[in-house]
This record gives sequence, C-alpha cells and structure tokens, in this order.
Amino acid sequence: MEFRQVEIVAPVTRCQGQGGEAESRQGGLIAEVRRVFQVHQPGVMIIIHQDFHPFFVEFPGGIISAVDLLKGMGRVLGLEVAEVPGATGYYDTNYEGKAEAAIDILTRNDLVFVHVEAPDEAGHNGDIVEKVKAIENFDHKITARIIKELQGKGEDYRVMILPDHPTPIKKRTHTSDPVPFAIAGKGITPDDVAVFSEKAARAGSLSVDEGWKLMGMLLEGTR
Repeated sequence: MEFRQVEIVAPVTRCQGQGGEAESRQGGLIAEVRRVFQVHQPGVMIIIHQDFHPFFVEFPGGIISAVDLLKGMGRVLGLEVAEVPGATGYYDTNYEGKAEAAIDILTRNDLVFVHVEAPDEAGHNGDIVEKVKAIENFDHKITARIIKELQGKGEDYRVMILPDHPTPIKKRTHTSDPVPFAIAGKGITPDDVAVFSEKAARAGSLSVDEGWKLMGMLLEGTR
C-alpha cells in the first residue's frame, strides 16, 4: 500500500455575514479537494482548521491492528505501533502473531490495544459461521494467550474486551446500538453475568452512558 501526503491549497474568498466581513476557504476548498481526489483517490480525508490545535494525552502503550486508520491514530497518541506479519484485517489474520506482539509490547509498556477486524468483516458479509469463528479465535488465540502469560508471571493486570460497534449479520452494516463489554482483573469485582452477549450484558451490573468513561474503568479499576 502506498501512502502520500497531498497539499491542498484553497483560494481565499471574502464573505459577509452576521459577524461582518470575514475570510472563507470553504467553497474553494471543496473544489480543490474534488480535483485532488480525482487524481489520488484517497480512502480517508482529515481536514483540520489552520487555527485548530488538537490536544491528545499520550499513553505509554502500544496498538496492534491491520487497519491503517487505527495505526495512524496510535501514532498520533504516541503509541508503539506493532507490525505483525500476516495481519490481514480479514478472516485469515494472524491471531497468534497479534497475541505475541501484545505480550512483547507489555514488556516495555503498561497498556496495549489489540484490534481484530474479522468479526466486523463477517458481519458485513452476512456470514454467521465466520463471525462466530472469528470471535472464538479472538477469545482462544488472543485473550486466553495474553491472560495466561500475565498470570504466569504473577503480574497485576486488567483486561477489557468489547466491539467498537455492532455489525449485525441481518443488517450487514454498522448500527448505533450499545455494545457489551467485559472487564476483569485487579480491583474489579465480578457480577453474575456468565456469558458475553448483548442480552447478558443488559442484565449485568455494569453500564456506562458515555463510552469514554470506559477508559477510566480500565485504567483505574473503578466500577
């Protein structure tokens, strides 16, 4: 895959609004973006205003994913981005390699984010067999392997498992429904939920109304 940085310069126009006369690049920007896209055909575009200065908290950790967008986000956050041979972002991805990369990152850092795209791809394809298989592979080949390693070393740890969004087999696209999550480790008191599913999660004692609060739960061990 080839990556390019393309400079887009839009002409400045003057506009009159409620706040008085001001400079505007919007119309020219859209036209210039269309022209550049016809040549380079990018998959993702990010536009940041010249006066916008994003603030990110850097984490001493790493990220493992076959998705370029997530790798880029990891680099912005200062995470160590692992390159795993055979990580395809599909059914045949290298689960074992991702687990070993996560274990390696944890020898130098306190946090690792492991992402697997296969369940999402199976949802888009409407393939229930591959979706179940992908979730089982994640459980057996990644989650179990990492936890076994940490337990064998006698180290304190917390682990959180969740999808970033639903991709139902029936709809074959992303939906905005709440997702289940599981958390275990130091400081976490288990409840009576014994399986990982949307139905079981709704009956559990853990819930958040805003997704960003999950990080506090993971990092601080609070419920």
